[in-house]
Amino acid sequence: KKPKKKIQAYLPLNTATGLIAAIVLVQGVLFYAFANAFIMGNSKLVSLNIGLILVGLGMSQHVYAISAKPPMEAKK
Repeated sequence: KKPKKKIQAYLPLNTATGLIAAIVLVQGVLFYAFANAFIMGNSKLVSLNIGLILVGLGMSQHVYAISAKPPMEAKK
């Protein structure tokens, strides 16, 4: 099995780390807001935040997929 170190060659490590850190931070804030709304019993805020968290998760998966995927030129 080949080591998975190739990923870092395609995207500067600090860029990838910055994107992931930003996403994690945003999701942390959304999760806090969701937990707060859930404790307060505000169902509209809860459903809104669930939607935002799902969108955030989808976006982070998308960014991860882009950063993990090697560019097509590298295969030539």
